[in-house]
Amino acid sequence: MCLLALCSLSSYAQDKTTLTKDETVNYLGRKIKEIVGHYRKPNGYNERLYFENTTVSYSDNLLIIDTKRKNLLVDNNNCGYYELGNTVSFNPKDIVEIKYEGKNESEPVGVIKVIFTSQVCKEILNAYGYKMQNNNGTCYDWRNTDHQEFSKKEILIPFLASDSTNFTKIKKALEHLRDLCKAEDDPFGE
Repeated sequence: MCLLALCSLSSYAQDKTTLTKDETVNYLGRKIKEIVGHYRKPNGYNERLYFENTTVSYSDNLLIIDTKRKNLLVDNNNCGYYELGNTVSFNPKDIVEIKYEGKNESEPVGVIKVIFTSQVCKEILNAYGYKMQNNNGTCYDWRNTDHQEFSKKEILIPFLASDSTNFTKIKKALEHLRDLCKAEDDPFGE
C-alpha cells in the first residue's frame, strides 16, 4: 500500500512540473521583462538605451516578443532622443537552435540567438528620434527615422545576463514551447 502511495505522489510531482503552452509563454514573459530598467548599447550607437517595456504573447500559433528601449540625451546644449522598437513573431515549432550570443562585459543585458528552419520569423524595427535645438536651447522636431520589416532565419532576444542562470532557463522554456507546438502541429509525429 505504501509503495502504491509513493508511486502516485511521484507521478503527481512529475505531472506538476510540465507547463502548458500558456504557462510557458507567461514564464518567458516574466524572464524577458527582467531587462526593463537595464540598458544595452545597440550596434552603431554610443549611447546606452534603456529597456522601457517588453511584452511576450502568443497568438495564431506565433510567439510575439516586443521590446522598446530609449534614452534622452542632453549634454553641452545638444539634445537628442532615441527610441528603438523591435517586434519579432515566429512559430516556436520552427526553432532549430538556441545559443548564447553574449553580452558586453560592462552591460547587464545579453542576447540569445534563435535559429529557425528558414526565413520564417518576421521582424519589425522602428527607430524614432530627434536631435534639434532652437534659439532658447529647447529640443524639438520629433520624427520617425526608420521603419523596416524583415523575414529572418535568425533573431536576437535580449535577456538579463547578469543573472547567470537566465540563459539556461529561457533556453529550456523556448525548447519546451517548441516541443509543445510540434506535438500540437503533428500529434502522431515523432
